[in-house]
Amino acid sequence: MAPLELKELKVQLQKLTDKGFVRPSYSPWGAPVLFAKKIDGSMRLCIDYRQLNKVTVKKKYPLPRIDDLFDQLKGATVFCKIDLRSSYYQLRVKEQDVLKIVFRTRYGHYEFLNVKAFAHGLIHGHVIAMCGTRDIDTGVCQAV
Repeated sequence: MAPLELKELKVQLQKLTDKGFVRPSYSPWGAPVLFAKKIDGSMRLCIDYRQLNKVTVKKKYPLPRIDDLFDQLKGATVFCKIDLRSSYYQLRVKEQDVLKIVFRTRYGHYEFLNVKAFAHGLIHGHVIAMCGTRDIDTGVCQAV
């Protein structure tokens, strides 16, 4: 990594640790990290989970069709809006799986405690997000 990336890595690791999203790890696994430049010039921390994805059992979850979603709204007069800001950070990883999604850096190994890891390379991110959204939708919004 370039010196600028190492500095940014240290800053992002500190933020993630302070917020309780990651913690130091002693797992024997560890995926490499890299940065991708965003449109605004800032850097996004990415974890290369390609090797882990090769051995992950694939799950399927159908994305809802937009016309089915609109059909469900037919005749509705009351609507709710939920903004799931940083939704991947709000979903916890099962404790027995935490050791599997470790990433390694020059500053040590870290493990995600939230599903944020899935947002950047693990194969089931969209499945978990959709299941979480479905559970909120059926448990709250449709009950109103």
